[in-house]
Amino acid sequence: MPALAAVAIVAASALPGQAATTQSDLGVTARFDRRVVLADQIAVAEVTVGNRGPDASGVAALAVTASGGTIIRTHARGGRCGAPDNGRRVRCTLPVTAFGTVATVTLHIRARAAATAVRVDALVRSGTDPAAANDRGASRVAVSPTARDAAELSFVFEAPATVRVRRPFAAVLRVLNRGPAEAAVIRVALTTSPGDARVQLSRLPQRLASGAERTVTAQITPLRPGRLTLDLRIGRTGRARLAVVVQGAPAEG
Repeated sequence: MPALAAVAIVAASALPGQAATTQSDLGVTARFDRRVVLADQIAVAEVTVGNRGPDASGVAALAVTASGGTIIRTHARGGRCGAPDNGRRVRCTLPVTAFGTVATVTLHIRARAAATAVRVDALVRSGTDPAAANDRGASRVAVSPTARDAAELSFVFEAPATVRVRRPFAAVLRVLNRGPAEAAVIRVALTTSPGDARVQLSRLPQRLASGAERTVTAQITPLRPGRLTLDLRIGRTGRARLAVVVQGAPAEG
């Protein structure tokens, strides 16, 4: 029995002159910023790719396909995306390098008038990922007929990917009223998880005219190292979430 145990150890280890196999489990999720979008208006989808380890992954390839709408703009936080292919598909390169690294791609999709829903399907691939079960993600938003008296809001939420403990950083929210009506009493709430961070949030004006854009800035001070999740809610249905890595303070020399 001891001899068998010794053989198992040798088999699990890299042989002399051979490199150990690198493995990194990538996962992808997708979500929209609302539950309902008006026909011919913009819905914002957020696709997040994370490395669950145990090793670094190098570069990941992400493909996102939209149905029921047209991709008109993309923004990669921690990577790069090409131009949309006929408004239906976009390919991105994401350097999801170290364990715990997260990259986010935001897509602005115009809902087609004849569609009943807008859907995004995301697929991530990496040469170091042996587990395919979590390499796909999808989300959908219902399409409602255009209402003349409605105000349709879209927004972009951004923050640094890496920050320092006890050093304030800014998270920026840009809100655009795509009309056709004026938006009144826009409510914005920002929470952190875990809750050990100080947050100061500026306010939006009480009313936002059709076509107007405004910026809200949150000054956030993380109180301990680790992963900090920023959960933003705007109005009744708008929502966005960002993950920030909080590093320890540099040693004082």
